[in-house]
Amino acid sequence: RFRQVPTFGRFTIRKFRTRVSDMKQFAARDYEDVLQCIIPCMEGLLKPANDKIVHDLLFECCTWHSHAKSRLHSDSSLHHFDAVTRRLTDGLRLFQKSVCPKYETTETPKEAAARVRSEARRAAQTTASGSVPLPTAAPSTQKPRKKTVKTEYNLDTYKIHAIPDVPACIREFGTTNGYSTMAV
Repeated sequence: RFRQVPTFGRFTIRKFRTRVSDMKQFAARDYEDVLQCIIPCMEGLLKPANDKIVHDLLFECCTWHSHAKSRLHSDSSLHHFDAVTRRLTDGLRLFQKSVCPKYETTETPKEAAARVRSEARRAAQTTASGSVPLPTAAPSTQKPRKKTVKTEYNLDTYKIHAIPDVPACIREFGTTNGYSTMAV
């Protein structure tokens, strides 16, 4: 569906050349293009009750991103940003609790291939070093699993954990275009 979205403006929305699920190393512009196009692309893909939850969450993601990207904030915009952040985190938890259990998800073929390569590399290293393999490593006598593994939506990541801190960081350090996290 994303490849059917026409370009808009000269640099506003670019043509999606590959499947969005296969895209790697998103640049900020790619992430923004996906956010701007995802709501109509997701329309009607899920059952109506789940569709509403997903559309509300996507809208909150777009709203939150526009606040985070803003180059100028006032007290009232930061107050609104706090409210949007609360709605976004509530929406993420609702999505995990209500929608995710209803759908079985597995690794993409690329993720499965990467996992198989990693397990094979880990098995080869433990065989070469003669050490006892880690519990997560595949035993060297067995071939790595080629079957795709079931995956679940995970809210326990640093990116999700840091979302509520963004408005406070903007209050303390200024807008995100005014500083870099790169070590000098």
